[in-house]
Amino acid sequence: MTTIRRRDLLAVGLLATIPFSGLMAQQSTEPRDDRVNIAYWEQLKYPPLAFLGRVQGLVVIHATLDNKGSVIEANAIWGSKYLIPDCLANAKKWRFEPNSQKTVVIVYHFHFAEGACDPGTGYSSTFQLIPPNFASITGCPPFIEQ
Repeated sequence: MTTIRRRDLLAVGLLATIPFSGLMAQQSTEPRDDRVNIAYWEQLKYPPLAFLGRVQGLVVIHATLDNKGSVIEANAIWGSKYLIPDCLANAKKWRFEPNSQKTVVIVYHFHFAEGACDPGTGYSSTFQLIPPNFASITGCPPFIEQ
């Protein structure tokens, strides 16, 4: 079982603090967490193929907002190719209180945890939002009696 490694957290922290002008030519200011206020979010289930392959890790999404705070564009700046498409689709359903930069960063953390869910069989996961912009998706492996 893999947990968030200190190196991963450091990388995400650095990505959140550096100006995006070097990463994305159209952005001239850096998004900051103190300007992120979520008005609506939608839960995300563990993507089925990633679940079966036990793919874990962080996905960092940079989103552009309209004047009302709806996500009009989302781009992945970090993460597994097996997790990114579902994160992009999910991020486009979120709404934020408008900010002057019209940008936000959303961090998704995918991991597996034995006993994190009610015992059962088959594919299941839990979603937890940790404000202002961190989503934790825990895969719950099927309970197998031995």
